[in-house]
Amino acid sequence: MPVKEIDKTTGEILKRYRKAAGLSQAELGRAAGITFQQIQKYECGQNRVSVSRLFQLASSLGVEPAALVAEVERTMAKAPQSDRHGILEKPNA
Repeated sequence: MPVKEIDKTTGEILKRYRKAAGLSQAELGRAAGITFQQIQKYECGQNRVSVSRLFQLASSLGVEPAALVAEVERTMAKAPQSDRHGILEKPNA
């Protein structure tokens, strides 16, 4: 899966969690200290979510950051191996 695909997947999961929390993009943005436009960009995969921002968003959603990351990993693992391009592979130490 191309790197952009992981951004899209992350955004889709953020959107799912936001809706489950009953928050609008504007409400989540206010809680996380960012604009609703930025939330839109994250949710459609237009912008990559940094680790620090992921922690802010998770806190605002009332979930552990690890839960979001695990959901991204599970979703990406369902993709065919040929589409992942080694994104989920362990780096050589």
